[in-house]
Amino acid sequence: MMEAERVKMETEIIGAMGEVDFQVNHSETVDGTTQLVDGWVMPIIEATRVVDARNTLLIEQNYYAYADGDSIEPIHPAELSPLIVNVQGILMFRTSCTTVPTSPLVPTSTTAEALRTLAVHISLGVPTLLTSSPSSGKTLLLTHLATLLHSNTKNQLVTIHLADTTLDPRSLLGSYVTSPTRPGTFDWKEGVLIRAMREGRWVVFEDIDRGSSEVLGLIKPLLESLGVDRWIGGRGGLEVPGRGYTEASEDFKVFATRSLTPSRNGTFPASTFYGAHKFHDVVIASPTHDDLQTIVNARFPRLSGAPSQGLIRLWEAVRDLGLTSSTRTVGIHELEKLCMRVEKLLPPSHQPMDVDSDDVQGVTLWKIFSNPTICEDIYLEARDVFFGSGSTTLAARVHLDSIAVVVAEHLGLSPEKRDWLLRGRTPEFSVEKDVNGSVISVRLGANRLIAATNEADTLQVTRPFAMHKPAISLICRIASAVTLGEPILLTGETGTGKTSVITHLAALLRKPLISLNLSNQTESSDIIGGFKPVDTRIPASELQGRFLDLFGGTFSRKKNAHFEESIRKAVQEGKWKRAVILWLESVRLARERIQARLADEANQPREVEIPRKRRKTGQNGLNVSEREWIDFEDDVRKFQVQHVEGNGKFAFGFVEGPLVKALRAGHWILLDEVNLASAETLECISSLLHGPTASITLTEQGSLEPVPRHPNFRLFACMNPATDVGKKDLPPNIRSRFTEIDVPPPDADKETLLSIIAHYIGACAVGDKAAIMDTSEFYTAVRTLAEKREIADGSNHKPHFSMRTLARALTFTADLASTYSLRRALWEGCLMAFTMVLDRPSAAVVTSLAQKHILAGVRNPRSLLAKEPTLPPSRSADSFVKFGPFYLERGPLPEDFMEEYIMTPSVETKLIDLARILVTRRFPVLIEGPTSSGKTSSIEYLARRTGHRFVRINNHEHTDIQEYLGTYVSDPTTGKLVFKDGLLVRALRNGDWIVLDELNLAPTDVLEALNRLLDDNRELVIPETQEVEEKFCPVLFEIGSSRYTLRTFPSRS
Repeated sequence: MMEAERVKMETEIIGAMGEVDFQVNHSETVDGTTQLVDGWVMPIIEATRVVDARNTLLIEQNYYAYADGDSIEPIHPAELSPLIVNVQGILMFRTSCTTVPTSPLVPTSTTAEALRTLAVHISLGVPTLLTSSPSSGKTLLLTHLATLLHSNTKNQLVTIHLADTTLDPRSLLGSYVTSPTRPGTFDWKEGVLIRAMREGRWVVFEDIDRGSSEVLGLIKPLLESLGVDRWIGGRGGLEVPGRGYTEASEDFKVFATRSLTPSRNGTFPASTFYGAHKFHDVVIASPTHDDLQTIVNARFPRLSGAPSQGLIRLWEAVRDLGLTSSTRTVGIHELEKLCMRVEKLLPPSHQPMDVDSDDVQGVTLWKIFSNPTICEDIYLEARDVFFGSGSTTLAARVHLDSIAVVVAEHLGLSPEKRDWLLRGRTPEFSVEKDVNGSVISVRLGANRLIAATNEADTLQVTRPFAMHKPAISLICRIASAVTLGEPILLTGETGTGKTSVITHLAALLRKPLISLNLSNQTESSDIIGGFKPVDTRIPASELQGRFLDLFGGTFSRKKNAHFEESIRKAVQEGKWKRAVILWLESVRLARERIQARLADEANQPREVEIPRKRRKTGQNGLNVSEREWIDFEDDVRKFQVQHVEGNGKFAFGFVEGPLVKALRAGHWILLDEVNLASAETLECISSLLHGPTASITLTEQGSLEPVPRHPNFRLFACMNPATDVGKKDLPPNIRSRFTEIDVPPPDADKETLLSIIAHYIGACAVGDKAAIMDTSEFYTAVRTLAEKREIADGSNHKPHFSMRTLARALTFTADLASTYSLRRALWEGCLMAFTMVLDRPSAAVVTSLAQKHILAGVRNPRSLLAKEPTLPPSRSADSFVKFGPFYLERGPLPEDFMEEYIMTPSVETKLIDLARILVTRRFPVLIEGPTSSGKTSSIEYLARRTGHRFVRINNHEHTDIQEYLGTYVSDPTTGKLVFKDGLLVRALRNGDWIVLDELNLAPTDVLEALNRLLDDNRELVIPETQEVEEKFCPVLFEIGSSRYTLRTFPSRS
């Protein structure tokens, strides 16, 4: 079409440009003049008028008021309808007349302005973007408004974390899941976003500036439908592919947040993420000094007045010191944590000193707290808040030391007192037991932790743990954080006892501890759960665990041991139909018993005297409610439909991860090597770190309600500093939420070292106490040589000796002392732990040190070393194969003598060295050497001679962790997806000997995923099935020489 023809057509249809061809009476002025506008632009004019009228509300503070002469009187809240609430001058509708629960929001000048702006945006129903510095109260403001306007809805806010880029965008809309009532079919289940739209919830997209483009592109049409230019009374909506258009409820609102560090002039950069122009910005200012004073006074009444002023001044002084590249930021979260800890340690009768109100700038804590003991306790609490983390650089160490000095000055502590508190003070540690020797509670400093009473079955025998002075100090610091429900992060070099102290504390308090070893290949579904093929054993095991708890609280387990054993056998053998029948029968009997018991109690007169001696079964049926049995019956019925009646049908559903299960059950969970996981994976737990009552919402499951958090749940994490191969720092936003505690090596102090050695071999050294001191001197001498680089390992690198090395030598000694004698076992253990990694000259030096210290006092060392050991008690010689002086246990296969294997003196020496390590069946072996040096053949020879199956895995740069652990495959007979164990898992189950060849070609994150199997915990967690394998099989590693190209060396851990 030509230009002239196009202009003519526009003029005929639309009209001339700039002329009014459809006049509409818009309004009248004060003098009665009629204002006419073009009807084509009427919607735009109206939208602009509404926006301008709303914006004037932010300026006119007394808009809702009436004038009586010259005086202006505001409207009193009592004059308003119960369905109307005044939000800082903005009248808004409520959905219910129910009483508004108490809000944790403290009114300040900053929050008043923010609430007023948010109220305008909520009344308009437009998408709102909240921008502020971290920990400025964005979520708190939204929670306050949601509670105020929707008091009848328990969880009006639905938070979706977009920083987790592994979030599947389709899970927000919905997906097809296995039908719970029709096995083999799929039903449509709406996602969290669609459910929130229908139910009128408020959706908060947290960290939207870090979200993936796929998620942002999915929600952009929803944002456009909620724009200010929509028709009056119009609602937003979203098109779901294949399901049609979904219209949102009138109460539905969309918010987004982003946390940024402001510039020097206090401004924030403009948002640049995809679809940012669809949001209306609200900038939340950081609290001022007066606001902080008001907040602290309101939240911590015992600290109101001068104490809060002193704590805020201390916090500001620490914050003004700045930070280095590797230290933590100091924000409002640290001030809140400090106030919480200080209020906890104050005695009930404490009264702070009066301070002159005119001397506000001179208020310091030592003037307020006159008791020097309280000042010392506050200093130790401030250490865990501000400078208790580790440092990997000189600048970080200097910065932390400067913080320690500033805190001590505010508390009036001298440098000598400060150093004594940090290094010399030993807190109180005591264990309270009952008459049966069971632990009731543990006193750790000012904290008292109560031991669990119903978890005796979960208590496991742990390896030795010496309660020396550094260990007591560390465990007391952990106890302070546990008491307050804070997430704990332990940092330190490998072998310093990070996981050991948590494991020991959990065992002492009988708390179930779940340990997860994270790596770069860990996904969020491995932690919180995801959609997977449902293995019948997983829900069956969960039902069996619940059944045992309910059954033990209702019946006598001793009298019904045969019935309980029948159910256990049915579950173990996979006889699901019989298990369901027995479960349902137990439900029927339990309900009858509980109802009969309640009827008897109802008919019993209250005046009847209760006898002093009651039968032990008199409480049975009262420990468990009937409601719990009914819920259990419902879950058994669902299990019956899906896995018994639908036998052979495909089952696919959402399986909760170990973190969510621990969150529900109140267990402790340990995330080991947490810094190896990707930042996206760690974002799935970020909401769990916001406070002692925080939880997570299973967004991918379509859930709108957060997972109920058990009050006993605690979260721990451990990491090595980013100074080794494959290590990295934790993301700052995740790290700042943890209470970080540095764990230095405990062997620097001589008394501590002696205490550790005595704890391991004290029972064996009753008649030879000098062996403890000799071992300490040997270890110190070897550590000194390694630090001075006077000895080297086989790759000509500095060897790494830590407490883990010494602990293994001492464990070896304790295991074999009865067979070899104490000094001989010490000799063999030290050679195993300290010399086998060294080159020949260095090994000779360390061997001479062992002769000097370990064999000191032995009259005839040659005779001691030549003495043949005795067989283990109650075992015959046919159960072992002898290599040199060591007896290796026979395996299930017949012995293969391998006559083709050529035995030379050097080969025989290496075989004896390998036998020394394998004799206790505790430790993995790392073998390094050039190609064709006989590494694999020597291991295969030992395996076949002892009757064990030999398994070999060849590593390469594309090795995946699934090759070790296993993956889901299709069953050729049924066509169902089943989990097939990997080579490593099968070797663990069968007790085979497995060799990981060319270890240094595999990715570092794959090796770190096996860390918990290789350390002294000796357990392997399978994320897909959530099983924990604890059986031992010798794991032997082979690496070629690091002189070859494309080869790296594994990390020290």
